[in-house]
Amino acid sequence: METYKQSVKEYARRTLWVHAVDSLTVHRRETRVLRESLIRRMWDYAFEDFLLKFKAVSTVDERILQSWCDFADATYGDRRPQDLRIAYLCGPEPENDLTILKELGVLTENVWAFEAKTEIYRSALERAKKAFPSLKIFPGSIDDFLELNSTPFDIIYLDFTAPLFSRAAKPYASLHAVFDRQALSELSALIVTTSEPDPSDEAIDFLTSYHYSQAWVEQGLFKEPLPEETTAEFGSGPILHPLDRDEFRWKVRDNFPEAYSAFVTQYPNVYASLVQPGMRVILNKSARKHLFAGDTAFAEQEKQLRDLSWMLSNSSETDEETDAAVATGFGGDFHMAREHYSLWHFLEEAQSQDTELTRAWMGEYLQPNPRINRLMGAKLAYQLRAAADGYPAVLSKQLLQSIRAIVATLPEKDGKQYFCNTPLPHLWLELALNQLGFPHHQNVERHLRFRYQAKTRPMIVDSFIFDRCRALYDWLPLVELQGEDFMHLERQMLARSCLNAIALQGYYINPRQYWAALLCCLGERRWSRTASLMRRRDIASEEL
Repeated sequence: METYKQSVKEYARRTLWVHAVDSLTVHRRETRVLRESLIRRMWDYAFEDFLLKFKAVSTVDERILQSWCDFADATYGDRRPQDLRIAYLCGPEPENDLTILKELGVLTENVWAFEAKTEIYRSALERAKKAFPSLKIFPGSIDDFLELNSTPFDIIYLDFTAPLFSRAAKPYASLHAVFDRQALSELSALIVTTSEPDPSDEAIDFLTSYHYSQAWVEQGLFKEPLPEETTAEFGSGPILHPLDRDEFRWKVRDNFPEAYSAFVTQYPNVYASLVQPGMRVILNKSARKHLFAGDTAFAEQEKQLRDLSWMLSNSSETDEETDAAVATGFGGDFHMAREHYSLWHFLEEAQSQDTELTRAWMGEYLQPNPRINRLMGAKLAYQLRAAADGYPAVLSKQLLQSIRAIVATLPEKDGKQYFCNTPLPHLWLELALNQLGFPHHQNVERHLRFRYQAKTRPMIVDSFIFDRCRALYDWLPLVELQGEDFMHLERQMLARSCLNAIALQGYYINPRQYWAALLCCLGERRWSRTASLMRRRDIASEEL
């Protein structure tokens, strides 16, 4: 039986567990995306520097801020190591991870292990019987177990031996299941280890399609990072660079490890905050009806988003026809602003490539059924945001009226510019989706990632910190009452501060997440800065 006691693997394992446990216990308050210290700074900035100063309000009720802080503390709670619930893929040697967890104060009774292969499961069971007889080892995949389990975990460690997009092992299916089943707690760590794939033509094409429509990409795809750089550098994506597709494919081929590294860091974030909430809402008839006008409206909006006929036509229009086009959106945004629909473009290209890899990948996206599935969930999330860009017919009448009521409460409604960004309707539409879709937002600053050489190939490791941000979503009423709620500027500014905090974390890695939600412009205050993503570090055995 193969052993997993390689020294560099042991170092990686300990580093990951210590980081995850410490982040959720001793560093819990600063690990939150909605950190109290940051929200208080935004509150003071909004009221002291602007709203009071320019007489938009005469007094401020500080009790509302304290009430939110108390609610947030209750929502996040406290954790000690012995309180943490943990799930991990154990392989034949479950003691490797559990020994470290026990040293950190984790209780064996709070740990579940998983092994789907029968022979390896038996070996794991025998070893656990000797060292940790109270360990629960499930004889199946974590995907199977999550269909049974309804209690979330604080830490999940998906230790795969294949690439994330492997068509044989399908690690992405387990990743999706974690979010689809809401398997992570309010504040959680998700550790994902995958192997670096070979740079085959289909892998190069897959990663080219994924990155090509991104607004921002890690610059390791274009150039070798300097040795002294500790944070990842982001720059304009290929289309904005500009590079045509063939030129960019050469970049991906020449910098294949960096292209894969960027993919495995970004994709879980996008799935957790965009695809999964969209799919959750579209699968629920009541939620779908609450937010959207109906399936026909979706189809009509998609048709208009793709329609470039107004640009390509040589026929003259009357003034009335032009006014009507402006009122309903000219059309063609899907093509003219690709970076606003990046994952959607990637999924369409994956369908058209029709390789064994993309067929397996799209097979997952067309689940659970051909009519309502992950692909539709992703499109729904994009189409909801597009409603604010001149395509409102997709919204339910109730939602449209609610958005108008919210806009009427904004201190900027008369053209005054108090803050960096005026909150446009797409923010409130995204908020409405996320209240019902239960996303997970990543704390990018707490992200840990590195690479090490295993026995046969490089292993790529990412440790994500995810925050469900229910201290925002549960604190607010649903959208139809938010207009009345936001008439109290204290509550409105708290909500906007939370959106700002989430946006700062995803500014480069997930830029459409609460885009243009900033109260304070970047760099205007020390605390108003985008989250820095650490560079992927190479761990060499000789360094240990």
